Amino acid sequence: MSKLLRTMMVALLGLVWMTSAQAEILYKAKFGEQTWWILGTIHVGTGDEMRLADSTIEAFLQSDKVWMELTPSEMEQAAMVMMQHGMRSSNFFPSNLEKDTWAALQTQLMAAGIQPAQIVALEPWLLELMMIMQIAAQQGFDAEMGSESQLMARIGDMQGELIGFETAEEQILALIASAAESDQAQIERLLEQLEIGVDQLHDMKDHWVNGNLDALMAIMMEDLEPEQREAMLDQRNLNWMAQLQDYFGTTSGTYFIAVGAGHLGGETGLIPGFEAAGATIENHSSQR
Repeated sequence: MSKLLRTMMVALLGLVWMTSAQAEILYKAKFGEQTWWILGTIHVGTGDEMRLADSTIEAFLQSDKVWMELTPSEMEQAAMVMMQHGMRSSNFFPSNLEKDTWAALQTQLMAAGIQPAQIVALEPWLLELMMIMQIAAQQGFDAEMGSESQLMARIGDMQGELIGFETAEEQILALIASAAESDQAQIERLLEQLEIGVDQLHDMKDHWVNGNLDALMAIMMEDLEPEQREAMLDQRNLNWMAQLQDYFGTTSGTYFIAVGAGHLGGETGLIPGFEAAGATIENHSSQR
């Protein structure tokens, strides 16, 4: 997947599955009698192989507390917050682009089924998101097949409390912080990565289906700029671990975490964070 698509899938934004098929990146962490299930999600998907295991859905439903990136109410606010931050009333970005860059972008927009006149008032980072979602849809990817949609379809059956790690505002601000310094640099980055994005999108999906966190992380980290990694992954991971630490080992309960799979690995990832806190880690990911 492209750097751009990797970034957005880390950052963003059902059916009742009655199958025993398993596809997921899932870890179990133990502090004595306390159990944590840590699910690395993928936000869009395609095909039946994207179904979560029945046992994972059951753990989600039966846990005492569940953490996700956003609560349902914050998810409902995300589009509004995105538009508040993502529209310009002046200094439209095409006027800040070199002529050849704007021409190349128009070609890519038309190929994605987007009219250039529709996007001139957008912030470039929001344009990136629009193009990513359009290209993913053209490749058959759908949010309804993503991990979060499967979990949200069963939220009414949950036993425990659902907690959000962040607000929609905080998530969008992290996305903005990962943007390039200029419109020209942002669009150049977009054009460069769109050239190689489709094949790696399918590769990332395959690694998730196969439960291969290391391979998935290698794709994500390959060409993320340091400022992107800091804003979209590292700082958010550290913020989330700080919210969890007071719970470690304090009860004998069962807890569940569901966040983008890119937040599990790497130096600041949740799995290394749990290990550093003294948890025993077991890999329960699918192996195909």
